[in-house]
Amino acid sequence: MKSLTTPVFRSMRATLERPQIIAILPADMAEVEAMLQLGGQALLDAAEFVLLRNLVRRVIKPLRRAVAVFRRIRQAVVAPMLPPGHSAV
Repeated sequence: MKSLTTPVFRSMRATLERPQIIAILPADMAEVEAMLQLGGQALLDAAEFVLLRNLVRRVIKPLRRAVAVFRRIRQAVVAPMLPPGHSAV
């Protein structure tokens, strides 16, 4: 990631890119830039968390329905075959 406060010099991989030799912002702005980068990353992480949470919620609902259906099937099929006094749970 390129920084606006620290000059970036030519690297081995970026031989075609012109190096940045003059800082665009004063050195005092380095903390602000770092804070903005961290804040931006935190926003991306939060958005990713929300997407995952919504995905999990969408998956859990049908699974709960399936569990309820299988329990009813088990009660209807297994319970009549058990001897008296035993539970199908």
